[in-house]
Amino acid sequence: MYSPLISFKFSKALLAELALFKLIFAVFCMQTHASTDLRFFSKEATAKRTVKTERNAIENDYPKSNTKQDNYALPIIRLGHEGEEGFHRQLLIAFEPNSTDGVDNGYDSLMLDTFSTDAYWLIENRSYVIQGRPFRLDLVVDIGVVSAFDQVHTFMIDALEDYTGEVFLFDNLTGQIHNLKQQAATVSVGSGTFNDRLKLVFTSETLSGSDLLTNTAAVGGYFDSEEGIFKIFRNQTSDVRSIKIFSISGKIIIHQNIQSKGHLVEISIPFSTASSGIYIAKIQTASSTSTIKFVKY
Repeated sequence: MYSPLISFKFSKALLAELALFKLIFAVFCMQTHASTDLRFFSKEATAKRTVKTERNAIENDYPKSNTKQDNYALPIIRLGHEGEEGFHRQLLIAFEPNSTDGVDNGYDSLMLDTFSTDAYWLIENRSYVIQGRPFRLDLVVDIGVVSAFDQVHTFMIDALEDYTGEVFLFDNLTGQIHNLKQQAATVSVGSGTFNDRLKLVFTSETLSGSDLLTNTAAVGGYFDSEEGIFKIFRNQTSDVRSIKIFSISGKIIIHQNIQSKGHLVEISIPFSTASSGIYIAKIQTASSTSTIKFVKY
């Protein structure tokens, strides 16, 4: 546990963030919600949504009245972060169906103070402390980290509000997946800024170390985020015939036939235009099929 009086560094900018949070939260609560998947939200949130939806249906059929509207319980995750310097940062993500995966004025709040060791939501290459996103199971949320020196960073759930689904921290460098609902996650981070290493995901059906095949295997593959391509590697005795890439919902994104005979040991599949998310690649050789899960971000 930490003491807010000790761990929070109050400044004019931080107080402005808190004021902006109150404003944004008020805006959240005034939205009309009609199409969000309720499977991972609490019974209380679902009940409130049902009451409001039914009331709206009635009011659409009858003249307007002074009937009081029920408050909507917005599903929220409060993600905590601490470095070895002791500062506790809280990041908030709210599952708002009217928001997008990009920057949404009125929903997302820029981080006004970034300390020497800190964490933030990364949206369109800028740092945010609050964001609204439409919930989906294959959602991948980018987390940026800045580290003043080589140290252990700890991520934990500060609070879940009207959200009952899973919450995982995915380390793109090590391939580890940390279940944040079970315990806090510790990540060793060097000195510098890291914007493509850590992700918040909501299903364990994602990339892990065991999913990556080594160069000694007959065939394997991985997503190269810098080049925006999915790379297939093989030994010279393996004849790769085709590759299919599916979304996590099972939709075929790419189906490409390949001729890989000879000395070509690496095959590149352009994948930069695909949306961020979790994908499954099936690579067919003359004698076997390899399945690889990966995250595109």
